[in-house]
Amino acid sequence: MDEDDSPSIFGFAIRTSKCKAEQTIEQLKKQGLYDNTRLLLSEGDSLWIPIKKKIKNVQRKKLPVNPSSPSLREKFGIRAFDIIGDIIVIFIPDELEGQKFEIGSHLLNLYPHITAVYKETSHAKGKFRVQSKELIAGQGSETIHREHGLKFKLDVNQVFFSPRQVTERMKLTKQVKKGDHICVFFSGIAAIPIYLSKFTQADTIIGIELNSLAHHYAVENLRLNDVKNVQLINGDVSKVVPDLIHDKKFDLVIMPLPKNAPNFLSLAKEALVANGHLIILIVGSQSKIDNKLAQLKTAGFSIQKVEKERPIAPKEWRYTIYAKRNSSQF
Repeated sequence: MDEDDSPSIFGFAIRTSKCKAEQTIEQLKKQGLYDNTRLLLSEGDSLWIPIKKKIKNVQRKKLPVNPSSPSLREKFGIRAFDIIGDIIVIFIPDELEGQKFEIGSHLLNLYPHITAVYKETSHAKGKFRVQSKELIAGQGSETIHREHGLKFKLDVNQVFFSPRQVTERMKLTKQVKKGDHICVFFSGIAAIPIYLSKFTQADTIIGIELNSLAHHYAVENLRLNDVKNVQLINGDVSKVVPDLIHDKKFDLVIMPLPKNAPNFLSLAKEALVANGHLIILIVGSQSKIDNKLAQLKTAGFSIQKVEKERPIAPKEWRYTIYAKRNSSQF
């Protein structure tokens, strides 16, 4: 989230008639519930009043930020951070390390619906791509993240999930044809399988994930989103896929594991039908992407499209590569 792009934020609010607004605000202030970091919002004969926590008859509402509260950028020079459900994850430069707890407290004051603030202490690493974090304000690490009407339950300390990939997740749904049989390698908490289920007419979707905790949350997320046509398997794709394709191969394979996905090109090739499609998400410099495109061609794929997504580091971007298995390679 970029503060300059978000003059309004979601939080709890209660609706009242304008004639009762002053009395309602006074009552909320006495109860310590009134949220002065956001402004009132007029809607016809009613007013939405911002409050700090969930109470009876409350709703989530996007209200303007109170400009009298200094932004994170104004106070500390930090412009962006991630919001995952009701948890903030933020990168703090070395020169502000001594102020990390003050930064965490300031964020809790700015965003009353936030329950915890974590500081990044390393990039996503390891076979499960989990990023090390330090709690600097609030408490708790489990949350439910909402996007496009979907719900994703997760623990930010135990599994990988990036709210910044919301656009890529929705774009993937545009590549699916009615009746497609799809396999998602490294499916994590099942964000991509659930998008495919809810926003496409795919027949069946299989998600494979090695991290048992991510798989646990994935199963819960199917329930939260009332998904019926997704099968989740907790296991190693290199062992699971060969057994799956004895009966039926896939029309589409998706591999959302940027740095390691090319290592599984031969497996994806075996899993696809003739002229089946492959989508891989890759992180790297332009030269690295060129090398990976060459690997795809050598493996028997034709490149259909390459999209440059978001920068993640100096000279490194996230790319989405769309490829098709050549029928002559069977």
